[in-house]
Amino acid sequence: MLSELIERLNVNSPPQVQKTVNVGFTEDKNRSLRILLQPFDLLMLPTSEPAGKLEPVPPSSLFTRASFTTPFNVGGNPALSVCSGFDARGLPFSLQIVGKLFDEATVLRAGDAYEKATPWRAKRPAL
Repeated sequence: MLSELIERLNVNSPPQVQKTVNVGFTEDKNRSLRILLQPFDLLMLPTSEPAGKLEPVPPSSLFTRASFTTPFNVGGNPALSVCSGFDARGLPFSLQIVGKLFDEATVLRAGDAYEKATPWRAKRPAL
């Protein structure tokens, strides 16, 4: 994964080396995502664990902790998160709807249909 690649490269590499590697990684990721999505109109998967406490996180955590959103952030695929329920503490779960490159319209239509078919958009967590 990307975190292993960055570790092998040594984060202290000159910026032009890091940029070259990141561009190559992104091209490979885009190609892999196109192949993965080819037979499907959409992917629907969790966004993350239930929402947690709001606290600052270093930007590098994007590459060092598990994330269901990172492949699509890096690959540039349109993705939308919608509420998919709440845990016992009242914290929201979310569902990620991912589409093919440049097919934002399908992702937005699916998100709209999901929200209309479920009760979650009307519920708000207690603050």
